[in-house]
Amino acid sequence: MILYILSGSSLPCQAFEIFLLSVMEPKRTKRKRSVRGRINHLPDEILVRIISLLPLKEAARTSVLSRRWTKLWTNINRLDFEASDKLLLPWESNISQKDSVKYIEWVNIVLKGHRGLSLEEFRVSSALTNSSRKHIDEWIKYAFECRVQKLELDLVNDSFSRSYFFGRNIPDSGLKSLRELSLKFVNVNGEVLQFFIYNCPFLETVFVDGSRHLINLQVSGLSLALRSLEICHCINVESIVLHDLSLVSLTMVGIKDSYEKLFLKNVDKLVNLKISHMSTTYFIGHAFCWLSYCLPQLEGLTLFLSKVEEEAEHVTCPQLTRLKVLVVEVDASTDRSLMGMISLIRAAPNLEVFVLRLNWWGHPKRGKRKLKKAAALPLHSIKTVMFLGYYGRTSDLEIINYFLENGVSLEKILIDPYNIEYIHFIPDTNIIEEQLIARSYVQKQLEGIIPPHIKLVM
Repeated sequence: MILYILSGSSLPCQAFEIFLLSVMEPKRTKRKRSVRGRINHLPDEILVRIISLLPLKEAARTSVLSRRWTKLWTNINRLDFEASDKLLLPWESNISQKDSVKYIEWVNIVLKGHRGLSLEEFRVSSALTNSSRKHIDEWIKYAFECRVQKLELDLVNDSFSRSYFFGRNIPDSGLKSLRELSLKFVNVNGEVLQFFIYNCPFLETVFVDGSRHLINLQVSGLSLALRSLEICHCINVESIVLHDLSLVSLTMVGIKDSYEKLFLKNVDKLVNLKISHMSTTYFIGHAFCWLSYCLPQLEGLTLFLSKVEEEAEHVTCPQLTRLKVLVVEVDASTDRSLMGMISLIRAAPNLEVFVLRLNWWGHPKRGKRKLKKAAALPLHSIKTVMFLGYYGRTSDLEIINYFLENGVSLEKILIDPYNIEYIHFIPDTNIIEEQLIARSYVQKQLEGIIPPHIKLVM
């Protein structure tokens, strides 16, 4: 158990409960006395490390175990202030001022009693707006004073105009420890992001989601530590200029014509790209030309598409010679054929994993048309196909049949009938019923056609 903890791995709550029982259980046998004695001789540093792996409220509850444990939890190096579902899903519930005040008081009380000298992680996750900026500013200041390594603000709310603005009070200390910066439903501009990227020598990951203030961003410098940059749903972006960087992973989604606003030069280590666009045909014809600089070096590519045109099957796609993982997420509320994405698959001769994620957007429709077949072309490298959002429509079955007929090395098909549109929602009766219907179609359509050498996982 102790070696497991020292390795830095996550400790399941159940395992931790067993561990605590072994500590606190009354002495009944010599063996138990021996075990308890060894644990009691562990230094506080190791016990604090153990407690840090628990959710914050559970960590605080350990204070009742014994006199020695009373203050141990106040030294933890992870402060994750995740609110209740009510404050995490503001569009599904009526949040009162009392709820927000209660959350703010909780954070303030914990910080007042916290005695740790450093923080591996500081996370605020709640529906807070700019009206709480005084408290949020103080929390961020405290995190940097504790030399925080990972800072995350997830201030989900139902109004972008009321979002907290990050960067009014930029800290003047603690910047050298920051490795990850994640801002969700937070307004931040390019100047502030550039300040952190250039002044935090170990900052490797930057994630921004839903900022209306981000318009332009320009970053360059081979000496920078930046390895992963994600810009999502920042609808006012006009340009993202990246050159002379050791960037490995780049994401630009939820931005209209995002590829036209992206300028890359000398990012030779970029191997993972996530990008969104309207349609397959236009994307292959235009976006791929725009991104031709980085296409030959990509090993992972994720595309978020509004639609897939059937005629795209016959469009010539640039070769993706190093691509191993292709993920396509597409809106699919109708039973329109998805075979147009096959041109992308054929362009990647070394593709090993293909993932298709369907957004149903409400109640999906099933058509009664005949199954369509694409021209046969052996796929020698694909080993795994994942289909998320399978609903048993003709379009769904067509894709599975294509891989069964052409996947020479296919080993596994994973089917998840869950509608990813509802991933952030609390399941109700209708959602559960849709999943049950989809699951029954999987069993009816696929279990009889999957050959023995291919494993079907649902």
